[in-house]
Amino acid sequence: MKSLQRSAIIAAEEQPANDAQPGRTDSADAKISSLTMALTMAVALLVGIGVFLILPLLAVRAIDPFIASSVVSNLIEGIIRLAILVGYVAGISAMKDIRRVYAYHGAEHMAVHTYEAGEPLAVDYVRRHPTPHPRCGTAFLLTVAVVSVLAFALLDAALGTELQWRILSRIVPIPIVAAVSYEIIRFAGAHRTAWFGQVLAAPGLWLQRITTRQPDDAQIEVAITAMQAAITADAEPDAEEANHYAGGAVG
Repeated sequence: MKSLQRSAIIAAEEQPANDAQPGRTDSADAKISSLTMALTMAVALLVGIGVFLILPLLAVRAIDPFIASSVVSNLIEGIIRLAILVGYVAGISAMKDIRRVYAYHGAEHMAVHTYEAGEPLAVDYVRRHPTPHPRCGTAFLLTVAVVSVLAFALLDAALGTELQWRILSRIVPIPIVAAVSYEIIRFAGAHRTAWFGQVLAAPGLWLQRITTRQPDDAQIEVAITAMQAAITADAEPDAEEANHYAGGAVG
């Protein structure tokens, strides 16, 4: 959210003077931007929880009387959740702006591949690499959806199948499910040449065939610039850390 806010403020500052709204100040723009993004995040969380967690649960709840096993019930719920996720990322790809975002997404991955291969961050080198990457947010979301099937099945067995408990069991443990999924993604990325790492990464790489596109050279140049800025920022300690070490050295 902080990055998005900073981006919005910079974009507003770069507007020509005749496009600026009279009577508006940068501080007012920043406050409005913060409020807007806070409301956007709140709505996104509510919609995300409702569509990706509660809706599959209610759909399965309607057919539960015809399902003999809770394991089968959780499996069907997981399949519905995966179908919604894949349908969503595929559906929004019909939007022109999203297709452009997906191209930048691919350029970002290609630049990371290039850096990890120890090659120069230049367009010709970046162009050689694929758009999917095993440590992608898309792969993370897919892993969360898969891990949640097992987690929710265990919780249903422990808490029972009453609706209120099942709803809570879909929401409360999400940080734990996300943490486990994150570690799986890290493990797959660290062992990408091993067969088990390739097996773990394969579904996420497949889904990225939807969420990434081949970028043009200008988009690759943007990804290179962003990658170089990230490398520089990662190599330099922030001011607080620098002061801490300086104080320690003086003491």
